[in-house]
Amino acid sequence: MLIVPLVFFLMGLSRLVTAHDHGLEPMLAWLAAAILFAALALLRGPQLLAVDRDNGTVTRPGSWSGLIRNITVFALQYTVAVIAAIDPHDATTAAIIGRAISGGTTGYFLGRTVALLRQYFRQRRADAAT
Repeated sequence: MLIVPLVFFLMGLSRLVTAHDHGLEPMLAWLAAAILFAALALLRGPQLLAVDRDNGTVTRPGSWSGLIRNITVFALQYTVAVIAAIDPHDATTAAIIGRAISGGTTGYFLGRTVALLRQYFRQRRADAAT
């Protein structure tokens, strides 16, 4: 449950780390998107139906939304990487949009992981109390 968020978190963070020009606009776009999507993920968070500590499993409701979300994020990241390779100037609109997508990806998956762990430990305390 933590591998996919880690991959997308690192993918989003990589664009910030590998940037050649650290202009203010791309950095602000990255930061604003990271904060916005982290808050969204914290509020929405994943749902846990059950936690089985003996078997080390977590049960969650099934949904197509995760697959659609992950493919969309990957496609956006890929598209921006191709555009950045063709036109590597960080002052372009594509670079700013790319940083916003990367920041949103980083923030969303960080927030989602925090929400998941918070819910996991909350349920663990509730199970221990019964």
